[in-house]
Amino acid sequence: MLCFEVSLNGEQLCTTGAEDLRVMSTRLTWGRRQDEGKDVEFLRLESGGMNQAMEHVRWSGREDLAIGDEITLRIVESEEADPPDAGPAVTGELQDAISQLIAKFRSERSDGDV
Repeated sequence: MLCFEVSLNGEQLCTTGAEDLRVMSTRLTWGRRQDEGKDVEFLRLESGGMNQAMEHVRWSGREDLAIGDEITLRIVESEEADPPDAGPAVTGELQDAISQLIAKFRSERSDGDV
């Protein structure tokens, strides 16, 4: 199966992948948020995906990144990957609402409306 090997400063963080994935991604995010009235910058490295049941899954992420860090993402073919650290990131009523929106989108798309 297709997997992503994610490393930070030469240390492998995780190998993402699963046979039942529909989507898999690794992203680096920079942002600025308000914390007690002050702008606080953040850097975040996240890996995740969505399985056949349309549930989001996540692998190890890092929020302690700094200028000079080196992130490596290697695309590999492997029979094994690390299990996700967390099960569905979205559950309950929110997951149901997302599933309904996806079903509606697919229905409209097949009708030619989108």
